[in-house]
Amino acid sequence: MGQPCINYKSIEDSWRESLLIQIENNFTYHPPKEGQPAIYQEIRDKAKEFALLLAKHCPSMSRETDTALSRLNEVVFWANAAIARYDPDPKYIMGYDAATEDEEFVQQELDL
Repeated sequence: MGQPCINYKSIEDSWRESLLIQIENNFTYHPPKEGQPAIYQEIRDKAKEFALLLAKHCPSMSRETDTALSRLNEVVFWANAAIARYDPDPKYIMGYDAATEDEEFVQQELDL
């Protein structure tokens, strides 16, 4: 039995195409869709609440506190970027009730 032939050129081409799509998406302006500004604000509000907790309990003149606050700022940035760049599928959002949706789907099928 011979070894399977792996087309590395095809894999590299596929990877490069995927990379170019990602670059296009990451460096394109994504105007807010309906409801997104409220989500961004909620994320910022919760992060601010946590930042104030850190400011209350952590030494103010430490590299560690500064790093923690900087990383929290990054968390907000990346969370908002994820929302802007990828239109979220409701299935991946907390509060999504698949059971209810399935029941509704079955009911619609029965009504046909």
